Amino acid sequence: MKKYLYLLPLVFLSAFAAAQEVPETQKSLIIKRTATWCPPCGGWGWDLFENLIEDNEENAILWAMHYSGDLLNPTAQGINSILSGSSQPKFYLNTVEVMGSSASANSMRTSFKDDVLENATNAPIANAIATNLSIYDNTLSLTVKSKFFAQANGEYFLNVYVVENGVLNSQAGRPNAIHEKVLRGDMVGDAFGDVLTSGMVAMNTEFSTDLSIPIATSWNVDNLELSVVIWKKNGNKYDFVNGTKMEHLVLATNRPTLSNTKMTIAPNVISDFATLTISTEEVLQSAISIYDINGRMVKSFLKNKEINPTSIYTQVLDLSDLTKGIYFVRLLTDKGQLSQKIIMDY
Repeated sequence: MKKYLYLLPLVFLSAFAAAQEVPETQKSLIIKRTATWCPPCGGWGWDLFENLIEDNEENAILWAMHYSGDLLNPTAQGINSILSGSSQPKFYLNTVEVMGSSASANSMRTSFKDDVLENATNAPIANAIATNLSIYDNTLSLTVKSKFFAQANGEYFLNVYVVENGVLNSQAGRPNAIHEKVLRGDMVGDAFGDVLTSGMVAMNTEFSTDLSIPIATSWNVDNLELSVVIWKKNGNKYDFVNGTKMEHLVLATNRPTLSNTKMTIAPNVISDFATLTISTEEVLQSAISIYDINGRMVKSFLKNKEINPTSIYTQVLDLSDLTKGIYFVRLLTDKGQLSQKIIMDY
């Protein structure tokens, strides 16, 4: 058994390496237009969106687009400008409104799932993927690789969108709300991005685009994902062409390893609690998170905690709710990162 457990992290890391090629796959875009002051958005609209995430996570990019309220931002306003309707909650597949209400939520869920699965069988015209991700000096930087798999004609645009999960914020109709798939911003500074190509483009044409964005203090970097999207301009509208997602940014980043900091965890084979100890030679703005072997963050203990060289920092980790298996404790700072494997065993 131990032999297989040690191989699993290698498989996980290989998956990131393989993801550097532009995938010849077709995804859909699901948008929920919402607002934090809207009771139905926290009622039937909330439940439907949770179901849409569950059903379509593999084959679709999903956004909770707050066009008003606490989580409003310019990117959401820009996307909203091309959507039909003037109320909320509204649901869109590839920017086309799917008509429905609380009474038809179940049929809407089925319709979305069927359409997304059917769309996934189509041959893509083009796609794009984020590579060379780095997080340094509070800035997120990356390179987007784009490829056309068929000859195309028109004006195509590219953008990368920042999406945050686990956002704790009030929501009318939903006390103690934790929002998922919140559209936070974009890396170009214009809702639909910059022109990728205009006119005739030949099959197998590839592009490379470098982008960066400051990380807002309100974002939890551990919970961020990126949506890489290609649009085609159609008059005053933009049609969704295709896209990809990059999740678990902390694990994908090439942030340097801390050389003047030590992190220990005792005990290492854990049944419930463990003590994490950090000693450093420099001032660090730090966060501590726990990831499973699939790269999913399962617990978070610190955010923007200052650790300095004048004392040794200790943190008791309550891991009693984790199941048996291998996990990784990651210390993420403004200077670099450290990680250590732990084993949960009862």
